[in-house]
Amino acid sequence: MAAPGEKRSFAQDFFFELMRDSQRVRAVYLAERERWIRSLEISGREEILFEMEMLLRGLDRFFNLRNLFGDLQPPQDRDWKEELKAARDALHRGVHLSRKLIEQRQEQALLFRNFVEGSLADDRARARLGAEMREQRTPEESLFLLRTGLVAHQGILDHLLRLDGAPQSLFLDVGRALQHELFVSRYFCPPAALEFRAEYDRIGSVLLLEGLRLLDDEKKRRAFALGLLASFRALRSLRYVPSPPAAHTRRVLVILALVRSELHALVGYLESDLPRLYPGAGAPVAAGKAAAQKIREVLASVPPLLAQPLTDRAQLDFQRDKLVEATKECVGILANALDPAMGHYALFEDDAARTDQSERLRKDLWIFREM
Repeated sequence: MAAPGEKRSFAQDFFFELMRDSQRVRAVYLAERERWIRSLEISGREEILFEMEMLLRGLDRFFNLRNLFGDLQPPQDRDWKEELKAARDALHRGVHLSRKLIEQRQEQALLFRNFVEGSLADDRARARLGAEMREQRTPEESLFLLRTGLVAHQGILDHLLRLDGAPQSLFLDVGRALQHELFVSRYFCPPAALEFRAEYDRIGSVLLLEGLRLLDDEKKRRAFALGLLASFRALRSLRYVPSPPAAHTRRVLVILALVRSELHALVGYLESDLPRLYPGAGAPVAAGKAAAQKIREVLASVPPLLAQPLTDRAQLDFQRDKLVEATKECVGILANALDPAMGHYALFEDDAARTDQSERLRKDLWIFREM
């Protein structure tokens, strides 16, 4: 059994470096963001941040028609009002979550500053204040600026949805405008499919964490870890598509489109990127191909999200269940290659494993706060 200090060193030296490698282009801003989120005295701050950024990622992917229709072409006369309602619901929830991440004193200061900017008669002074905010010098300013833009988009959508219909061109234009709003955010630009965040991305199995820690081959460890992190992120996102009897919100369409997109990206990683990380014909490469094939099979068995008219919530429940199945199969294949003694039951169903997992995740969160 490894000493606690060794486990802490592993968490610090491997996983956090792995995540920072995946976001190297914006590492300075994201490191500052990590320090900021740790300083917040807000209950559940990591989960709030995860859900908010999940919805932002989802909004980015939702307007890619391939994530909704696959290779099919939507009818030209299709009315896109229901999809715009789903986007508005995701926007509304994202705005609500963003409010929770700014402490009240800072919120009041930013609101006052925004009020002053809008009240100034001198356009030069107003432009100067606006330019200072757009510099996004702190995570709070960046989040407030993003929220202000999202609220404006929400208002525009409210008015657009009063129209008799919404053609495809309108749907795509709304998407382009939203994507621009998201990607100019310095601290909260949505992460890509294989870009991870140290604040909340976790491998949710103590058995897998121990298996990775015990690997001597750094390349092999990295090859497995990236696939597992992506898989557990997908599983975590799918928890926001509730099972009966809980009601579905409109935004579950956004979440399902996101997960389908990220599973396709995971297939690409397992088939193409993993062999480059771990050259040769070893266990990681074979496991990656087998896991990718399993995901492909499940995705092929599930019609694209909007390929058929959605008339029953059971259709969305079926989508969720199949995506969960595909992701768990992927984790199981990678886990078995990592350690043949690991079984699917122990990874996801065993009560003792869940208890160990809770203890390990609490330790990880403590380590994160101490860094």
